[in-house]
Amino acid sequence: MPSNTALYAVARLRDRSGPVIEAQVQQILAWLVLPGAAEDWHLPGIKVAGRGRYLAVPPASWVNGQWSGAPSTRWLIPPHGTCLTDAKSLHDVLAEVIRETPAMNGTAGYRSPECCMNDHEACTKAEAPPPPRESSVIYEACDCPCHEALRRALRRISQTGGER
Repeated sequence: MPSNTALYAVARLRDRSGPVIEAQVQQILAWLVLPGAAEDWHLPGIKVAGRGRYLAVPPASWVNGQWSGAPSTRWLIPPHGTCLTDAKSLHDVLAEVIRETPAMNGTAGYRSPECCMNDHEACTKAEAPPPPRESSVIYEACDCPCHEALRRALRRISQTGGER
């Protein structure tokens, strides 16, 4: 899975995740599940390495990034415990991330990192600030559906003058 999207899955899985391999140059993350547990998955952007495929597995000590002179393949989450992620938990989280990530689901609207990680209350990007003068910077408002309820409530308050 592309690492920019997969990091949302890592954040949601938290301690339910087994070790995760990161191929930094290719920007891909890989989880290990029981053999055959993912062969029927049909998720956009997800490639299952099944029979006849190879996966480069780094030594357990390779945990540093290539910025430190380390190899480009490393353990983002080092081996521990069973070294496997529960396939159903992983599938459910990946499906959720794909549904909510504009680049993966084709909606192409901007979502703040907070909303992508289900921390909707922390999102401060429901409204786009005005761009600085004489700048080509474009700000986008977060297009997460969680903000629509807030927008409706604010419209109702402004129309009623705050009365219920």
